[in-house]
Formats: sequence, structure tokens, C-alpha cells
Amino acid sequence: MSQELLINVGIGEVRIARTEDGRLAELTIERAANGSLVGNIYLGRVVRVVANIGAAFVDIGVGCDAFLGAREAQCLHPRADPEGYDREPPINELVSEGEAVLVQVTADAVADKGAALTGAITLPGQLLVHAPTHSGVVVSRRLADEAERDRLKALVEAARQETDAHAGRFIVRTAAAGAGAGAISADIERLRAAWRDLVAARAQARPPACLFSEQDPLIRALRDLRTTDRIRVDSGPAFIRARDYCQRHRPDLAPRLEHFRGPGALFDHGDIDIDADLALALEREVRLPSGGAITIDEAEALTAIDVDSGALTDAASPRETALRVNLEAAGAIARQLRVRDIGGLIVVDFLDIEAPDRARLASALQEAFAPDAARPRAGPIPARGVVEITRARVRPSLWMQVTEPCPGCGASGRRPTIETLVGDLLRRAERAANSGRAGGVLRVRAAPVLVRALETAGEAVELLARRIGRPVEIEAMASFERTHFEFEVG
Repeated sequence: MSQELLINVGIGEVRIARTEDGRLAELTIERAANGSLVGNIYLGRVVRVVANIGAAFVDIGVGCDAFLGAREAQCLHPRADPEGYDREPPINELVSEGEAVLVQVTADAVADKGAALTGAITLPGQLLVHAPTHSGVVVSRRLADEAERDRLKALVEAARQETDAHAGRFIVRTAAAGAGAGAISADIERLRAAWRDLVAARAQARPPACLFSEQDPLIRALRDLRTTDRIRVDSGPAFIRARDYCQRHRPDLAPRLEHFRGPGALFDHGDIDIDADLALALEREVRLPSGGAITIDEAEALTAIDVDSGALTDAASPRETALRVNLEAAGAIARQLRVRDIGGLIVVDFLDIEAPDRARLASALQEAFAPDAARPRAGPIPARGVVEITRARVRPSLWMQVTEPCPGCGASGRRPTIETLVGDLLRRAERAANSGRAGGVLRVRAAPVLVRALETAGEAVELLARRIGRPVEIEAMASFERTHFEFEVG
């Protein structure tokens, strides 16, 4: 299977796509106005403890109070190591209102729910992850070779013994495969130094304060990348940053890194059309090769997926029809969960199948879920075919990120956010300018609400003009819908 990482740096946003065999597998969108907080470490202030739900609400300085559950609060104090507990203590034994707490964001806010927090701090390195409030050495389950697992564990244990064997836990990442003792020791020392700096910063800070912020999305994508055949970046400055990072920290990736200079846009170059795949990922219905379909309905509490046989008529029997459609649906569902980044509880209504065929469907689901780093888990497949799937939720799904409740339909549907439309407008404007004749002005006509957003964005238009090498004029058109805009080069 061929794999590729595509990094598109636009005006005010970065889009990072992972492709497998030329098809979109995962997409991350980071916008300057509302970037992800996952991984950030804060000195927060407990504003409310709610014993009956076993949680505390913490002000971390981002507007909406974040959520800290009792289980995640156990590592806040040395006395509260979860490995030393015979029972899970209630939240009011762990924190009190007004207390300053060191916490890390594990999941971004979704809708009106604040970010999720933990007291179990982790610091990511190149080869290892440091968990100062735990102990021991853990090796990633994705490192399958037992001999390599044992070798790496021994190297990390030896490096820990050289300094302080009790100073936290180290988790061996898949990127450590093949690493030597020197690289392991250097990563341990960097991580311990980062923890010492964090402790020193905490002593000087007043809550709420951000003490550690995750790296920018480009560097984070390279750091966390397990394997790929090719990496393409369409921005000169971003390519230089990526090249320098790979040379210092990921030399295995350096030969695969390319600066994409066109022709055309990176996300619709050659056989890959990411924008088309993105549009499909926002559709409610996904067609299957047999003529069947899956229908995806996202809600805040769960996602419901219905499997329909559709127009399939060439199967030999109803049993064969149901099995064929279900097997196709299993692959499509696994892909859509990744592309749309759907997390939490997913309920799938498969077609009813007989007992001997349920094992085949369970195996197909397991195989389809294997490449997904979010580790989906499927429950047993009952006679009626309704299956519960859980998948880690770290940030709002793609649908939640790029759409908003539609006031015109009483919030029963959704529409693209202004930020999504502005990003789309800027990308299309750049494409129109680069495909037009040299010289002249790029004239952009858009709905007044988009023009106001461009003006509010400050230097967005100025950056666009610099990128395309020509002046840009923006005209508000009262008759235009918010999704309609036009370009003229001349």
C-alpha cells in the first residue's frame, strides 16, 4: 500500500492529508483562529467541584471551563498515583475549589462542552514519551517485533538507571525502532530537561497560564508520522522548516520530503483530488460498489450509521446479498470514521445476517480498523446486526469543524462556517490568479458577510496579493449567497 503525506499551507490555515493508494485516509485542518489545544499544559484554577458527577471544572484561560474527571485527577498529587489506589477516590478528595492544578488537554472542546483534561502529564519526544507522574517503561503496541521491543525496553531501562530510575515513566514510540543507546539517552535527557523547565515555570506562574504549547501542526505531523512513502509540502518557508526538522530529528523522513511547486494545487494534483474527497466526506450518504449505501448521521452524543442494500439485485440469494453489502460497508465505515475523524460512540445498523456470517463480518471490521491510530473497537455482532463501535475522540469531527448550525432551518441542519468559506475563497482566488494571464488585478466578488470576514482577517488579502504577485480588489455583492463568489483577472 502506497502512503503519502500532503501538507497544504494556506492563508490562516494548514491542511494535512494522509493518503493511502491515492485516496484520502485522514485530514487535519488547523486554523490560526481556533487551533487545537490537545497536548497543551496549563496551570489552571479549579472553579467548581461537582461531586455527584465526579468531576471538576477548571479555568485554563481559554474562555470555556475545562472538564477534569475523578479518574483523570488522580495524578495531580504525589499521593494520588492511580497505581497505588485500591479504589477510585471521589473528586472532592482530589481537588478543591480555588486550587491551582497542573493539567494537560486530552480532547478539544466540542459544541458547548469544554476541553477534557488530565492530571497525568505527558511530554512528547522524538523516540519516547515522558510521563513524569507514573513509573516504569512501556513499549508501543504498534511495535510488533518482540526482539525489538525487548531491546528497546532494555535500552530505556539502562538509560533511566544512569540518572534516576524513579523519575517517571517512558513510553517507547514506534519511531524508536532501530534507535541506538545514544539516541535513546539523548531523548530521555531532553524530556527530563523539559519537565524540569515546566516545574520551574509552574513555580513562577499564576493561574490560569499556559506552560507548554504543542508544536505547530506541520512539525507535529512529522514527529508523529509512523511511516510514509512520500511527503509533499506546497509552501517554501514550511518546506524549509520541515527539512530542518527532519535533518535534526527524523533523518528517516528527509529523503522522502519534497517541495511541491505545481503546476496546479497540491490537493488536486494528478490522480489525487483531496478537495473532492473532502466534499464526499461531508455528504450524508456514501455509495458502495455493489449499489448499496451507508447513511451517516452525526449528533453530539453519538453517530448513527445505517447500511442499505439499495439496488443490488445480482446476488444469488438474500443471504449472499446481505453478506456482500455488509462486507463492503465494513470497509467504507472504517474509512469514513478516519476521514471524518468521528469519535465517541458509533452505532451501526448492518443488514441482518446468519450466525456463520457474523464471524466474517467481525473479522472484516477488525481488518478495516487496523490502520486507524484512534483504535476503534467493535462490540459483538448480534442477530439483528446493530453493532456498537467506540473510537477515541480527540477533537471535533471534520463535519463539526467545517460546518455550523444553520439558522435558516431552525438549527436542524448545518452549513459551512464563515472561516471555512473564507479559506475556500482564498484558495480558489489563488488558483484563479495563477491560471489567468500575467499582470493585472484580481477582482473578487463575494457576499457582504464574506467581505466583512476578509476585512476582519486583517492581512489575509495582503498575504494573498503577495502570494499571487498582483493587486487584489474585493467587492461586496448584496445579491450573492454566502457560498457564491466570483473571480476576474484583468
